[in-house]
Amino acid sequence: NCRGLLVKSGTITSSTAKATEFMQRAGETSSIVCSTDISGENYASNTDSDTSEDESIIKTMKRSLGKREEQGEEDKSDFEVVPLECTVKRSRVLGPDGLALGTVIATSKKSTRDLIDSSFNRRNFNDDEDELPDWFVSEERKHRIVQVPVDRYMMEEYRKQQRELNARPIKKVAEAKARKKRRTLKKMEQIKKKAEAVVNTSDISEREKAAQLRSIYRKCGLGKEKPQVTYLVAKKGVGRKVRRPAGIKGHFKVVDGRMRKDTRSQKRRK
Repeated sequence: NCRGLLVKSGTITSSTAKATEFMQRAGETSSIVCSTDISGENYASNTDSDTSEDESIIKTMKRSLGKREEQGEEDKSDFEVVPLECTVKRSRVLGPDGLALGTVIATSKKSTRDLIDSSFNRRNFNDDEDELPDWFVSEERKHRIVQVPVDRYMMEEYRKQQRELNARPIKKVAEAKARKKRRTLKKMEQIKKKAEAVVNTSDISEREKAAQLRSIYRKCGLGKEKPQVTYLVAKKGVGRKVRRPAGIKGHFKVVDGRMRKDTRSQKRRK
């Protein structure tokens, strides 16, 4: 009986303990629900205050940013803007010897190897020219030149090409000549039309037709070509007693060297 009472009392105590735990948990959940309800009510009131605070913070940040930008512009005015250096390598303009050497390198591998081997010679030094005096460096440069094995006829061909290129007129001069030629052709077409109209008229005589054609040509400016004049610079004390020099044909004019210099100086001043 005692054991049964003890067991019963144990079951009672265990059931009471479970009941108390259940009540405690129920109280905690109710407190959580209540707290969530209260916090939900508070959240609605707090959101309004938070939005107003956020707006005020954004306004202050904008003001500070505007002040910083103004300060940055003032600071930038103190700095000097330096343009960037162009890192692109420009192509060098080679002379006739450089072009001839380039053709040798581009056409033959054996000649290229020979040139590289000949570049290492007794006239090459690794001296620092900054530490040496200028007169010594200039003297050494004269005597340290090595003749490059380049064909002479090839260099002459490139020289001839460069002379032909230099003899060509400038683009502006060529355009001016083309415009002048176009104007003269246009005038010639107009003159042809007028001349045909004069020739086709049968009311006037041949003499009158020729006179009208001459007047038409005169008005258009044709036939008034400027005569080519050769200018000769006279020496001191010669004056006007100058004979026609050999090799000069046509009209020539004797001028003074001093006068030519004065006119050129006046043009430069203008």
